[in-house]
Amino acid sequence: MKYDAPKEFIQEFLNGYFMGKGRRNRRNMIQINTYSLDVAYGFQRLYLKLGNIFTIHKHIQIKEDFSRNIYSVQGRINKVPNVSDAFIEDNYAWFKVKSEIKK
Repeated sequence: MKYDAPKEFIQEFLNGYFMGKGRRNRRNMIQINTYSLDVAYGFQRLYLKLGNIFTIHKHIQIKEDFSRNIYSVQGRINKVPNVSDAFIEDNYAWFKVKSEIKK
């Protein structure tokens, strides 16, 4: 996936993919399923670039004679303000600390 594309292109790509393969789950969260963990991480990173935090859940699909992993990328659009200060480096997402809670 292309992570350095303009945000408008990333948004349109995600919208198109969601229309073809995505759905809203019972909690009204966007959900995209894939068999590839790399693709799941890619979607998660693209949503982060747009300021949205998405999670990845692993499910095991069991058929009669085999099983395989399904990765579900889930989240809500624009629910976390000021995530634009986040970035990804060495496979970690980094966020600016807004305030410290003292005990």
